[in-house]
Amino acid sequence: MARPPPSRRGQKPRDCHWWRHAAIVHRLWSHSFDFSQGKRGAVIPHQGKTRITLWVDTDVLDWFRALAEREGRGYQTAMNAALRQYTQQAERPLHELVRDVIREELQKLPDLVKEMWQATPGDMNTPTVPEVSRRDHVPSK
Repeated sequence: MARPPPSRRGQKPRDCHWWRHAAIVHRLWSHSFDFSQGKRGAVIPHQGKTRITLWVDTDVLDWFRALAEREGRGYQTAMNAALRQYTQQAERPLHELVRDVIREELQKLPDLVKEMWQATPGDMNTPTVPEVSRRDHVPSK
């Protein structure tokens, strides 16, 4: 049983029976829970993962949290996926990265052509091509 702290001369302890209550709580807890198989450390270890502390800019964290909320997953999962994608791209040869960027840009091309056609004055079938003016070009008379 725990003993009370020694009182200072001339002062009474605040609660002279506090150790009795502590002993009762200890007996209740020790019989309620079995810690014989307990281990120190993280409650649930994750295979292949390491816990770190990382300082991230607030706007970057807010972006990942918003993305995670839209996709219905955790923001740490989204950050891990982005880091994984970056590391996989970093291992690829440069020509493959350039090829992928060109493919992405070519997929945008039909929309750009459509915008060009809509922005061109005149007939839809015969777009007018603006004349290029050059300083050294002298118009023929």
